[in-house]
Amino acid sequence: MKADSRIYTLVLKIGGGAMLDGGPIIEGRVISRERLCELVDACVTVQSYVDRLLIVVGGPGAHLFIGVARERGASEAECDELGVSVSEMASKLIVFALRRHLVELYPRAVQSLEEAEVALCTHRVVVVGPLQNGTTSSDSVAAFVAEHFRADALFIVKRWGLADRVPTTETPGSVLKSVKLKQLMSIVSELPERAGNRPILDFNCLRIVQRSHFRSFIVDFEEFRRSAGCLIGPADIRGVEIVNDLASVWSLADSQKNAVLWKAKRLMSELSDPFHDWRHVERCMCQGETLAKIYRYSDAEVVFLATALHDVERIHGEQDHEARGAEWAQNYLKQLGFQEALCTKVAGAIELHRWTMMPCGLEGKIVRDADKLDALSLDRWMTWDRLSSSGNALDFGVIEKIAGIARRLECLLSLQRSLSICATWKAELLKATSSFQSRELAHYGLIASSITNI
Repeated sequence: MKADSRIYTLVLKIGGGAMLDGGPIIEGRVISRERLCELVDACVTVQSYVDRLLIVVGGPGAHLFIGVARERGASEAECDELGVSVSEMASKLIVFALRRHLVELYPRAVQSLEEAEVALCTHRVVVVGPLQNGTTSSDSVAAFVAEHFRADALFIVKRWGLADRVPTTETPGSVLKSVKLKQLMSIVSELPERAGNRPILDFNCLRIVQRSHFRSFIVDFEEFRRSAGCLIGPADIRGVEIVNDLASVWSLADSQKNAVLWKAKRLMSELSDPFHDWRHVERCMCQGETLAKIYRYSDAEVVFLATALHDVERIHGEQDHEARGAEWAQNYLKQLGFQEALCTKVAGAIELHRWTMMPCGLEGKIVRDADKLDALSLDRWMTWDRLSSSGNALDFGVIEKIAGIARRLECLLSLQRSLSICATWKAELLKATSSFQSRELAHYGLIASSITNI
């Protein structure tokens, strides 16, 4: 895996047992300072490859408190409440441990999804405490958070490996890499589940995984700790993937891709717009492919189709071409026989690519960033300069608007890697403006290449 591999949104669930040592204290164990330091180091390393990191923490030793409470006649609901209290304290402890190491950490553990949304507007790392939504298991909280924030992946760190608890047909000595969700749900459904003693993962967590689209992994703490020391990308974190049989999987044939490209190119050829021509689409497709490779849990097929078709409705006018283009693309792809789920995802990725809009899904963010980054494309600016010097009339009102968007790109782009590309391209454009033959274009090139502090 290349060193520039990233995840946009990752939910990291740290099991309470991963924070405990093995030493006996009366009938239990104590929080290990050494393990806590190792967890902090691992979180810091993982964060460097993630745009948005949400951390959910289990309650270390909660089963001890629950066991005593149960002996004293506490109900299961009361025992669950006790476990939630322990998880709340553990969440605060993780914040205290991380805040000296992560400048982009939100300064307290949030207690609701609304608070988490606000926190992510200003900070890239947020610790999520127990939620007030009836979800008592920290595993379920993590899955619920992953679903809400459309996470690309959920990593659940346990003090045990899944291979120790799930029957496998793997060859002895081989490494268990995946387990089917249906198999896991079947095993869990037959095991007793009580507060503080949930087998493997609680059933509600698995239900959320089943109905959602994020990738899910169970990671042994020892493996998590070891891999973090030599991590060069998210793929180096070794875990057992929970394979969701209900997740949509598609692979486009070359003939299908060529049909879409032919249609998109023919439609764009009807548009006499030097600012949004087929070369603009090709550059967006190239940049979209680059970002899709970097954000490894994105759907590259959706990005390909959406970037190819994102501007086709400009032939009927610029206003609202995003919404019209999304509807047209969905109907067109259905006519070609594409799966309905794929058509819907492509439409969603096209619908909100205007610079004033903010798509929810990762593919939509990639399409929008690829489109906006083209405002800095040196090929685009050099083409305009050649056209201008050849006597072709350019609408400098449009160029002024594009330059204004380019100047503010640091505030508009969604992805961290897009910000890095933006900085590089601004430097290249700034250097090139001195060679522009058109003074007016050079003026707007200087505006576009100026840096806006976020």
